[in-house]
Amino acid sequence: MATSTAHEIFKAGYRVRLERAAVVTLLILIVCFQLSPRFKVKPRPVALVPLQVQVEEVPVTRQPGAVAPPPRPAVPVPVDDPALPLDETIELTDISFQAASSLMAGAPESGASFVSPPRPIAEVFPEYPKAARQKGAQGVVKVSLLVRADGSVAEAVVILNTTGSEECARAALRAARATRFIPGKEHGVPVAAWTTREYGFYF
Repeated sequence: MATSTAHEIFKAGYRVRLERAAVVTLLILIVCFQLSPRFKVKPRPVALVPLQVQVEEVPVTRQPGAVAPPPRPAVPVPVDDPALPLDETIELTDISFQAASSLMAGAPESGASFVSPPRPIAEVFPEYPKAARQKGAQGVVKVSLLVRADGSVAEAVVILNTTGSEECARAALRAARATRFIPGKEHGVPVAAWTTREYGFYF
């Protein structure tokens, strides 16, 4: 019985001491907080260290000159007069709005007959002749064709041959004659009409 009483007294004294310590700690914190604005802390001056940058000599580099572009390939342009002077001027031409509208719409002028050109529907392309290939013949063969009203070819004529090869020309003619066309039409009626086709021969 005496032991339990002593234990309770010890616990009560411990609690009182703990509460007193908490109160004292709180009072110390309040005092420190109230006195802190009165103390002014002066920051120490910071000595600036001068920065020295030493640049070494950099060797001068030379860029190579721009490479000249390759020469442009010569493109043959058909002209009427190769010796046309540079200061030649072209006279102004008056074009009526009605004529320009007719040309843009594909309609003929009054009193003129307009025939729509034939259009290929089953075109045959020529084979590159082996003999022409071995000779190194390259270029274009342009053929003028007379197309009948039923769409078949009545006549074929070579009008341009830049290959210089007769084999290529004959191959182009065979392909042109085997091609079938939608015939040209005049006022909605199929008629015979001329047209042109080009065939290229390249490696």
